[in-house]
Parts: sequence; C-alpha cells; structure tokens
Amino acid sequence: MAEYSNLEKVRLEKLRKLQDLGIDPYPRKVDLSQSIQEAVNAFSAGENEEDPEPIQSTLAGRIRSIRTMGKSPLPILKTDRKDPAVFQIQ
Repeated sequence: MAEYSNLEKVRLEKLRKLQDLGIDPYPRKVDLSQSIQEAVNAFSAGENEEDPEPIQSTLAGRIRSIRTMGKSPLPILKTDRKDPAVFQIQ
C-alpha cells in the first residue's frame, strides 16, 4: 500500500469532499455559457448599474494559481486563449 505525504492526504480529502457533494472534479464535458471575454464584459456592464442583476457564468480552464487578497480569493484561470483571466469567487 502506498504511503501518502501530508499534502497528498489533504488533496485526497478535498477530492472525497467534492465527490460526497456530488461534484465530479474531473468532468469529461462542460457546457460553457459564454466565453471569458463575454463574461468579463457582462460583469463590467453590471458594475455601472445601481442595482445589478446577479450574473452566473460557466467557464472552463485550468486554475494556474490563486491569489488571496484578504477575504477574496482570486483564481488565475488559463484557457486555450493566450491571456489568463482573473476572477473573484463569491
């Protein structure tokens, strides 16, 4: 049986928690709601409104890193496009 490092144990526990919630951490297919640029434009347009409607987007890519700024984690998402995108998770 394999011996896992502490980091591997933490990652496996996070994987199990996602699976327990019914989330497939490695989906074979994702239906994108819009491109990253379209999502950025929608969020930017909503910032100018007094009472903006909530915006939901389904995007796909690889999280290259996460910048933690206070209580707001900012993942850097790399897609098949050349420029990475930064998103705020709420």
